[in-house]
Amino acid sequence: MPGNTDAVFYIINVDETNSLFSRQKAIFLKEILKSLVDVMLENYFVFPILTGTHAIDLFSAVVSSGSGARTIEINLPLLKVDHAEEVILDLANRGLVG
Repeated sequence: MPGNTDAVFYIINVDETNSLFSRQKAIFLKEILKSLVDVMLENYFVFPILTGTHAIDLFSAVVSSGSGARTIEINLPLLKVDHAEEVILDLANRGLVG
């Protein structure tokens, strides 16, 4: 996107990631993360939200994907749009996202 001054921001929510682990499909999640890195290398900002009850498995999958993704665990009830906006704004205010 050289010369483009528009900011591109994508939020991608992958819910119930624990179903991937229970079906031995963690590789699917790893491939998604690698693809997201490719998109980010094109100067897009991608904010993946991964939810599931097996946090240890989820963090391990992210780390072992080789994506270099930074993980932040946020213990929250189910998010509504206004709640998700609040979380993203808070992360931005703390300098955790650009």
